[in-house]
Amino acid sequence: MKRFEDEPIIPISPEIVSLPEGLRAKGETYELLFDTARPYVRMSDKKGNLYAELSLFGGIDAVGAQDEALELPTMTYEQDTNETRIRLSNASTVWDKKDQVWVCRSDSVEVYYEVEGEERIINCTYFAGNFADETMSGRFNSRSLFKSVFNPEPSRSAHRIHSAAQPSAINVTGISRPGMDDWIFTPAPYCFGMNLQPAQQKGKTPDGQWLMMGIAAPVDQQHFTGVHYDGTDRSFSLRVNYEGQTKVDGSFRSPSVLLHFADDPYEGLADYTRYATEQGLLTVVTKQKANFDWWKEPLFCGWGAQCESGGNDRSRPIEDFATQATYDIFMGKLATHNLHPGTITIDDKWQKTYGENLADTDKWPDLAGWIDRRHKVGQKVLLWIKSWDTEGLPVEECVTTRSGKPVTCDPSNPQYLERLRQQVDNMLRADGYNADGFKIDFTARTPSGESLQRHGKEWGTSLLHRYLQTIYDQAKQTKPDSLIVTHTPSPYFGDVTDMIRLNDVHCSQPVNGQMEHRAKVVQAACPELLIDTDNWPMPNIETWRKYLRLQPSLGVMALYFTDSVAGKPMEKHDYDTVRRKWKKWRMQHGLTTFLR
Repeated sequence: MKRFEDEPIIPISPEIVSLPEGLRAKGETYELLFDTARPYVRMSDKKGNLYAELSLFGGIDAVGAQDEALELPTMTYEQDTNETRIRLSNASTVWDKKDQVWVCRSDSVEVYYEVEGEERIINCTYFAGNFADETMSGRFNSRSLFKSVFNPEPSRSAHRIHSAAQPSAINVTGISRPGMDDWIFTPAPYCFGMNLQPAQQKGKTPDGQWLMMGIAAPVDQQHFTGVHYDGTDRSFSLRVNYEGQTKVDGSFRSPSVLLHFADDPYEGLADYTRYATEQGLLTVVTKQKANFDWWKEPLFCGWGAQCESGGNDRSRPIEDFATQATYDIFMGKLATHNLHPGTITIDDKWQKTYGENLADTDKWPDLAGWIDRRHKVGQKVLLWIKSWDTEGLPVEECVTTRSGKPVTCDPSNPQYLERLRQQVDNMLRADGYNADGFKIDFTARTPSGESLQRHGKEWGTSLLHRYLQTIYDQAKQTKPDSLIVTHTPSPYFGDVTDMIRLNDVHCSQPVNGQMEHRAKVVQAACPELLIDTDNWPMPNIETWRKYLRLQPSLGVMALYFTDSVAGKPMEKHDYDTVRRKWKKWRMQHGLTTFLR
């Protein structure tokens, strides 16, 4: 080990130089200047443009105990030909031992904590923390020189680039309520981008380099519900929310923050995936994705038609229209206009209870027979699944409140996982319902809360992954060509999904722009996955027509309507347009079954 005040060593990649003001680490695309006396790290791009002064305080807060530094950090470093590892150590009010590690490579930087002790983690905070001595005391945030922040997670406002003074989050939770309506992707890639230029009008991306900050760790260690950018006027920090659900018993290494520069934020997302893979923080599983031709067939999802069936009369729940008789009507209307989707999704609610996924025989007296008839004409059928719902489940297999009230199913419980595997097998096997895959929805209902109780150790992201992994693995075992559709465009979920659905449209915002953004996120983070372009809801039929023209450039075409859109009847030219675009799509992808 060398201390930073030792004599300079022979520069290698990255270049390390001891200066009077501190230690300089210079890679091909960045420069860091460590000043432990202040204590901050100045981070600049290769042209010398300063993006941030990153606070060297920070740490891991425990239940009932804020992690505060008891001294200024001491610094040592070691080098090899590929990287320099800088270790900052200081005493903590919470942990027996705490180090902050900076790994400098030629074109990226990795930052993480190592602690020892026995505590339950509330938050892991990077680039901000508390400290007190005779010269200074209080909370020391990082200084932001950047003016705008890119967040890949779609929001209701569709502001993907916002002011650096505004907080935002990327998470696995959400619902259509104030402050919680970022549920479109759960999760999006855990990676933000920072730019020196201020946020511009919607749809405009500031020029210049982007400093990307991404959270990376093996998915089975991601026991957190989200990553938060806590921005204020001229300062910021990053916070990973553990909610007191992770127990440290001995030692703990935090997730890493990956820092790198990119010309474009979407390019930065792709680089984030690459860096995480290169450093062993992400295992990319190469599977036979998109090798089954029928996966690319145009999709029909019955949800939009179910909504239109009720018209303006909402005395009946939309779920009431998920019946065998109604879906026969839907298919008949499409066939009348010579429209034959290759894949049909039976949407909410074909099942008696969400938790058991058994057909409601009052609605579907012969689900297996209906699917068999679709198969005979060359069509495939997906069944819609509502994630996390407890309806029909024993409370012992649920995440609960302290008083024992069920909140969600519990994928950390082996008994529930066995039940889930049996459900998947029954829905797909030839002597069951013989469906061809699933549209998995409501993943944003991932449980969240310090007081909640569950069986195992997984929480947050890792708990959702365990849930989807169980479905995926059993589906492939029962029916190898089954198609699994989710809205989880994180590289950490590439092994549990085949197709990413762009999810519901926010009608209050320009439709094409928001869907283009979503598709670019998927293409950057999960390039091996197909895209379900979705099609619902629409503010009016004119907007639907415009989106219809855009869909083929984004992914697999999806249709949610049979005779009206937003209450206005579809016209002959609408059906002609859909049929023409489906035909062109099929010809481009060599799909011949329905070319007629």
